[in-house]
Amino acid sequence: MEGERVEELVLVLDDILERVREKLLSEWREERDMLGFNVKGDETRKFDVMAERFLVDEIKKRYPEAAFFAEEEGEIGGEGPFIVLDPVDGSTNFLRGIGACSVSVAVADEPYLESVKVGVVKNLISGDTYVGVKGMGAFLNGRLIKASDVSELGEAIVGVDLDFPDRTEVSKVFPLIMKARKLRKIGSNALEIAYVAHGGYDAFVDVRGVLTCESFLGAKIILEEAGGVITDGDGREIKGKVDLSKRWTIIASGNRILHNEISKVLKEK
Repeated sequence: MEGERVEELVLVLDDILERVREKLLSEWREERDMLGFNVKGDETRKFDVMAERFLVDEIKKRYPEAAFFAEEEGEIGGEGPFIVLDPVDGSTNFLRGIGACSVSVAVADEPYLESVKVGVVKNLISGDTYVGVKGMGAFLNGRLIKASDVSELGEAIVGVDLDFPDRTEVSKVFPLIMKARKLRKIGSNALEIAYVAHGGYDAFVDVRGVLTCESFLGAKIILEEAGGVITDGDGREIKGKVDLSKRWTIIASGNRILHNEISKVLKEK
């Protein structure tokens, strides 16, 4: 993508995401009925579906050839660009009126995780907007941001997702819990990775093995452009064809030194 096209894309996405935020907070807030299960087998509610359909329709008005990988509807064919959508990341928080929920978009030239060029994550309650553009940096509400340089786990504030389907598996993160300075958990993976990008968190870890890529792909490029590091839970690069059925573990850190320490600690028994 050329510079002018990227700048236009960011402005278009920000406008559309702001409009879906306004609709979710006004017209659709009471649309809470559970409709069943989405293409991944997760519970879906009416506001999830309405938000996603609005996003797809509005983006297609500007980019009619766009293809989509969407949490509720799955794959929607097109020639490109390839857009990965999570209309409401933190649906339970939104449902309960908790202020940590977001809408997340990643835009790629090809349908591969490593081909993302633009990511946008918008807090649905506050309106705070995180943007990452390949080779151009990361921004919070238009201000350049940089990830934390805290390199010792004992000094680090770490977000840890503890919502394991099998509660006995929480033991996987006990070594990390014992060694981190402070722990956080807010319930929106996209936002928590974005927090690492702006230095609010020093790291974020989700090793439950339940994440799918629409939950973190928009935030991934934001963190990378802020100077941070994100890999799967085994320290491997996140790459391959976009596949909403594949489940991931992730470690997101402000810098490589802290990242390596967290990876090492998670392997302790």
